[in-house]
Amino acid sequence: MPSSRDIDPAGNARGIDRRHFLQLLGAGGAGVAGLGVLSLPGVAWAETMDAITLGDRINQLGIAYHGSSYNWAGNCQAAQFWAERAVGLSDSQIQTYSTARAAYYASSIASKDMASAPAGSFSYYDASSAGHVVTNIGNGYCINTSSLADGTHYYEFGHGLYISRLADYKGGPYLGWSYKNGSNPRIPVQAWTPNGSGGGTTWAWNAPDSYTQARIQKALAARGRYSGPIDGVWGVNSIKGIQITCANVGYTGPIDGVPGPNTCHYVQVYAQRFGSYTGPIDSILGPNSWNGFALGLERP
Repeated sequence: MPSSRDIDPAGNARGIDRRHFLQLLGAGGAGVAGLGVLSLPGVAWAETMDAITLGDRINQLGIAYHGSSYNWAGNCQAAQFWAERAVGLSDSQIQTYSTARAAYYASSIASKDMASAPAGSFSYYDASSAGHVVTNIGNGYCINTSSLADGTHYYEFGHGLYISRLADYKGGPYLGWSYKNGSNPRIPVQAWTPNGSGGGTTWAWNAPDSYTQARIQKALAARGRYSGPIDGVWGVNSIKGIQITCANVGYTGPIDGVPGPNTCHYVQVYAQRFGSYTGPIDSILGPNSWNGFALGLERP
């Protein structure tokens, strides 16, 4: 028998212009599949995203392209390519480099003071013949592909992609940081700190890992709110299903597949009311929020 959570609200998906979509996506983050679904041109936007969302997108894009067994170890320069893709550039707009050292030679080093490396810049190390490069996320931290910083990881995205400290890399001496990776532009990402701060944002989408995304897709499909593939990669239609679900606990925003602070707020409200979530209702989504949301959907 259908529960109150199965009663979909009336209303149609509302159109949204491409610029506004990019603004919202950059501020809070949406599933990476949304970029492909909308066939967006590869133009990076001025708004910044949080570091966790950036890392998730790098991981999802890389795994979607290379396969589920892909590991980032030894693929640091590839991670910079996917970082540019994650923020909106198309393949044709990104200069590819065979190694981190090749990108280093094509870059202009701004400083050798790692403590001053700003979020979105790139740091280079003299590691083996190929070199090593990381994406800086401010405050001395970076998104890193090397296990040589093992034991000092502050966040793990999976498949060998981490947040670690620049100073903790042990693979070779620090060469300095550049605003560009070769000719590729700085990444628009907020400065990150270990307590989860992402630059003072009042909300953060922080899409979960692919397993949880697939759980939620499956549960949404069972309730008639999603009809796409159960592939663990959210796009616009998956997020519409989440918004339809949130409407049952007070969400009154558009069902447009574009997450914002109200969507995040009601994800946590739903997760608390019907799932296992006991954390704050602060619109900063994380694993506990998403696990509670998934459980609430799965319960009869």
